[in-house]
Amino acid sequence: MAKATAKDLDIAQELILFLNRADEGLLPPKSEGEESEEFDTESYDDLERFHKLTMEFLRIPSALERVVWGMQCILDSGLLDPDSNVLDVHPEIMANQTAAEERGELLAALKDIHYALNFSPSCQKGATHIQRCCCAKCANETAEAAIAKAQKSNQAPEAAKDKS
Repeated sequence: MAKATAKDLDIAQELILFLNRADEGLLPPKSEGEESEEFDTESYDDLERFHKLTMEFLRIPSALERVVWGMQCILDSGLLDPDSNVLDVHPEIMANQTAAEERGELLAALKDIHYALNFSPSCQKGATHIQRCCCAKCANETAEAAIAKAQKSNQAPEAAKDKS
């Protein structure tokens, strides 16, 4: 299904405006700069003009089809909440998004711990995070850093619990 373009959406909105105005008893002006004209549904000339203007919208290649059928594809895709009256994302997608964010936070914490366990800036042997140093000083510093970081990240949820 081809995606509706901005022009397609403009055409669909113009059609809706045209039909709403006709329902209110108005036709677009015959020329630019004039005001809308009264639409007399008993007048053959007004009905003929209404038909001609309506057909102009329908002759625009595929614009309305892309808007209507594109929306139908979105509704049928399972991306939207079928129980909502507005365009809300499906609850399962939202749950998956939340889980992905939590996994990302956990992965970042694990990478920080891995880095802390494998690198000490004061290493006497000049080890990098790629080369694990095995001196006692580095082992103590990295373990203390990992524990401190883990405790710090665990304190935030506890502080939030204390406030509630």
